Amino acid sequence: MIKNKNKKILIVDDNIVNLEILRNMLGSEGYMVIHASGGRAAVQMAKRDLPDLIILDIIMPDIDGGEVASILKRHPRTKNIPIIFLSSLISKKEEKFSSSKKGISLVAKPCRRDELLKQVEVYL
Repeated sequence: MIKNKNKKILIVDDNIVNLEILRNMLGSEGYMVIHASGGRAAVQMAKRDLPDLIILDIIMPDIDGGEVASILKRHPRTKNIPIIFLSSLISKKEEKFSSSKKGISLVAKPCRRDELLKQVEVYL
């Protein structure tokens, strides 16, 4: 039996290669993975599908990850969904100081599989 089969993760990245890598990594751990390639789609999916966790890139062509997080944290249906920002714009120093207690974490790209899975497990 797969231990994480009831946990849904929304991954958001405009890079199709990154989406595939994350989908494969999280899917192999038993998570149900849904994905969006842009900010607007991410907001709609999060409100409709209510994932247990969102892994969110910062730089995207329509709405950046910071704005997506801001919209979702203000909405009553999505305000408690934890968010992991996964971006090359985050330094290892910023990652070290991120706070999972507030429901938002920062993980720098490139990241190791075990680093990301550890952050995912913090929330799920």
